[in-house]
Amino acid sequence: MARPAICGRQWRLTSRDHTVVAPDLRRMGLSAKPAGGFDKKTQAADMAGVLDQLGIARSDLVTHDIGNMVGCAFAAQYPDSCVSCSLMHRS
Repeated sequence: MARPAICGRQWRLTSRDHTVVAPDLRRMGLSAKPAGGFDKKTQAADMAGVLDQLGIARSDLVTHDIGNMVGCAFAAQYPDSCVSCSLMHRS
């Protein structure tokens, strides 16, 4: 999971009436550290796999930082699974 200090408050507020799934991308945080697969298409497929394992067929994506590019790739590759895609950036 991503560090709660980054988005913890937003996640807590959102989780009151939404399911919040916040997986780490490859080689980030507590995720696996494979030798490759860091292209956004592969990481979008990783996200599709996570959602599939959780039984989530359609989702509203809210992404931040490097996840923005993965979110765009997910929306492009899996349009039937993506209801909306919101990109955040903290400056």
